[in-house]
Amino acid sequence: KYQGGKFTKVAEGEQVNILMAFPSFPLGHPGLPADVVYSAMLAGCNSSRLWRELRETRGLCYEIGRLTYAWKQGGISGVRMSCGSGDAAEAIRVLCAELQRAQDGLAESEIEMGIKLARANLVMASETSYDRLGSALHHIGVHGKAYDLDKELEKFAAVDRAAIRRAIEMQR
Repeated sequence: KYQGGKFTKVAEGEQVNILMAFPSFPLGHPGLPADVVYSAMLAGCNSSRLWRELRETRGLCYEIGRLTYAWKQGGISGVRMSCGSGDAAEAIRVLCAELQRAQDGLAESEIEMGIKLARANLVMASETSYDRLGSALHHIGVHGKAYDLDKELEKFAAVDRAAIRRAIEMQR
């Protein structure tokens, strides 16, 4: 089972890179699509919650994104951002406040956007023959069966508010 840890390297410079990661669902878990949607809602595009608040409204960072990794034993979901060293403490404070605000309530429009982003990422990852072959081989190696894009897309279409709430609870 995954055990969290901490690594800090202090270096002189004007740029700070921050990563906040949380436990997530293992590969194949029915809750994983909801976690991917939640991550997309938070920081999956330029109109996502964290991008708007941290970058556009407050100007605290110049890059913010999300990550979701799943393995057989467990998973990680998180947010990464880059900011000036003078803005790092405030950026972390606002990031934590926004994560708490997301736990307190989600707009239906955010959920819909997250589902669309997650589905679009799957489709775009299958855009070329090379990408489709890589996905197929990966899927066979990990799951022991062929990749079915339509079935994967259905999983994301089925995500609802309750499923996202369970994904949020996993990260507490």
